[in-house]
Amino acid sequence: MKLVIEKHPEFERKGADLYYRKAISLYEALTGVSFTLTHLDGQKIHIATAPGDIISPGKVKSSHF
Repeated sequence: MKLVIEKHPEFERKGADLYYRKAISLYEALTGVSFTLTHLDGQKIHIATAPGDIISPGKVKSSHF
């Protein structure tokens, strides 16, 4: 049996972790961002940062579900 892993347009797997990359504006990086993503299983997940929680270029925000 051969298992083929295809690339997904929104998610990327690194080891046991699943990454979602989203471009945000400078305004959102400085004042907070809020959006909902649809997980691979169809579950809706709300992602938000607090106003004043500045996101620097290349910064990774993580959550554990």
